[in-house]
Amino acid sequence: MKITKLVLTAGLVAVMCTSLTACKDKGDGTENPDGEEESDKDPMEELKAIPTDIQAEVDLVLKPITDLEKLMADIETAPDRLAITTADLKGMVSASFDGGKIEIDTNLDITADARAELQAMLELALDVAAGIKNTPDTVTTATANIVGHGARATTLATKLTTKLTAKVKFAKGEEKASLEAQLQEITQLEADISTTIDEAKATVTELPAKIAEMGAKFTASLAVG
Repeated sequence: MKITKLVLTAGLVAVMCTSLTACKDKGDGTENPDGEEESDKDPMEELKAIPTDIQAEVDLVLKPITDLEKLMADIETAPDRLAITTADLKGMVSASFDGGKIEIDTNLDITADARAELQAMLELALDVAAGIKNTPDTVTTATANIVGHGARATTLATKLTTKLTAKVKFAKGEEKASLEAQLQEITQLEADISTTIDEAKATVTELPAKIAEMGAKFTASLAVG
């Protein structure tokens, strides 16, 4: 009986859809004759943006290095600017970088602005230490994302090429020339993205060792004496 009930229900739905012009689409979405997912994004613009997305992944892995370079530069200039000794500054940075804690001597005779800048430096030291520690995981994630961007590039390029190739068959004159130029651009973009991916993967793969080495040298440079 349950099966019969289901069949009757399906039949009623079919009748209703036939008789009601509003029932063109049984789903909640609008009708899509191409059978493709609708997107507000231009596939060509998405394809062109992929190199930027890949660079963002590389920059994320590089962040501990760029932050460490900033911290090292600040240590060189901060003593005069903050009116504290180099030994005191290095001692506090070391406590943050190697000890994982922020300790600012309450007896330091410095301005409120100087104390705020010092606080920011020590927080940066904490962030750099955490970034160095997490670099292997960051590299794994970035590499997977870079590969994903490559797969997305292939999908977009294939989609665009298929559509444009179909249009070229019926185009003439300037329109045909424009479509063929777009096809060439897509081919070049896909090749450039492939090269960018190879370079990005090579870069992030060698970074863990480089970052660890820089961290060790930085720790040694903080030794007062």
